Amino acid sequence: MGESMDLKGLYKSNRRRFSLIILLLFLAAFANTMSSYLYKPAVDYLAKDNLKNTLCYFFIMILIGLLSIVIEAFAQTVYSKQVQEYLGLLRQKIVSHFYAKIDTSVSEMQNNLSNNLDMLADNYAMPLQTIIGNSFTLIMIIGALIQLNWSLLVLTAVLAVINLLTPKIMEKATDKANKQVSIENSRLLKAIDYWMGGMKELRRYSSFLALFNAMNKSN
Repeated sequence: MGESMDLKGLYKSNRRRFSLIILLLFLAAFANTMSSYLYKPAVDYLAKDNLKNTLCYFFIMILIGLLSIVIEAFAQTVYSKQVQEYLGLLRQKIVSHFYAKIDTSVSEMQNNLSNNLDMLADNYAMPLQTIIGNSFTLIMIIGALIQLNWSLLVLTAVLAVINLLTPKIMEKATDKANKQVSIENSRLLKAIDYWMGGMKELRRYSSFLALFNAMNKSN
């Protein structure tokens, strides 16, 4: 029997802890965005030769940056504990299923307890934390761009689309170029083959003429 991991089950394994994880990821995203957002006023004060306010803003940025690192590390620790607890529940279900089902082999149970659960943790649980954190960060960045200038949001969206489409466009162009090069190489190889064949015929003809001349001289 293979147990599946889902967000609902991960949440239900410990609702309070999972809510704390969401809050921590939100705070980390907020701190990261705020740290970047404060860079603009710091640069503005620097342009105005206001060194005191510039240093003040940079100091706040550093503190918020350090705070975001601490929050992210704590969120990672708590989330790992949540995942391990959920995997423990899945492990209990697998063992219960093993004892309830006589035809289940020990090797199958061991496979579920080790490989399958490890795959669930690596391929689902850990990427899920990254997706949630990045989603919060994206929302914060969009909000910050709107506050600064809505045109920056449009520009960022356009650049993101271009960044996504460029590899596909380049891949098609590269494939087309490779096909064209392959066709040209094929034509070149055929021309060389014809040329080499012609040279062989010329050599045969030259040899025939030399033999014919030699026979005439002997006569």
